[in-house]
Amino acid sequence: MDIRKVQENQSLYKVGYTSGSVEKQIANAENESTYLYGPVKVCKEIQVANLDSEALETAIHHALANYRLNVDIIRRPMIE
Repeated sequence: MDIRKVQENQSLYKVGYTSGSVEKQIANAENESTYLYGPVKVCKEIQVANLDSEALETAIHHALANYRLNVDIIRRPMIE
């Protein structure tokens, strides 16, 4: 499956937790498999208080499990 073809037809979203800044977390997205080696933009950022944010992330992943993109990532070598 070519991720670029998937992205032509639908938006992809990444749910994640960070204790730091979101900008720092995604700064190197184009070089990381978790972001499918592509550019990302923040569409929603939620700060939580008095709640286990990692447990919330897990709950969101479970709630969206049927919509998860299941792919094997094979990165082609860069041509210099």
